[in-house]
Amino acid sequence: GIRQLIPIASVRRLEQQLRGDVLILWRTSSEEGALLLSAPRKKKRFYAAIEWHVAQHAPHAVGLSSPKRLREKFKLAESESLKHNFRCWYSRSKRKHARGKLYVFTGHVAFAGSFLRKPVVLVLPLHHIVSVERKGGSWGFGRI
Repeated sequence: GIRQLIPIASVRRLEQQLRGDVLILWRTSSEEGALLLSAPRKKKRFYAAIEWHVAQHAPHAVGLSSPKRLREKFKLAESESLKHNFRCWYSRSKRKHARGKLYVFTGHVAFAGSFLRKPVVLVLPLHHIVSVERKGGSWGFGRI
């Protein structure tokens, strides 16, 4: 078989084709190219796995929000810088869990997700956070 090593940080665009195949466009200082990966039966899982790895090193390639757009979305000051983000859930009660992403900025924590297809957005100053706990293999807000 053909073997192609592509540094993940050099990926410029990642997209899923109609049949579920994955197209990876990449560019290094000396060359550029495209790689089309044929998807196995579990197409969504295949793409999600590739997307997750690419997003860790080249977030622009998968269309993740830039820190500037996130600051605008959460109405944060220009001085706030994004430190980390990860998937989690937010729970107001035992029956209502909103899945989404937690964004940690220098002075705030912001959550963007959905519950029953309704958007859930929460922005809190870091000094208001009492606990953050890991339960059942996923991260979730504790008490606020």
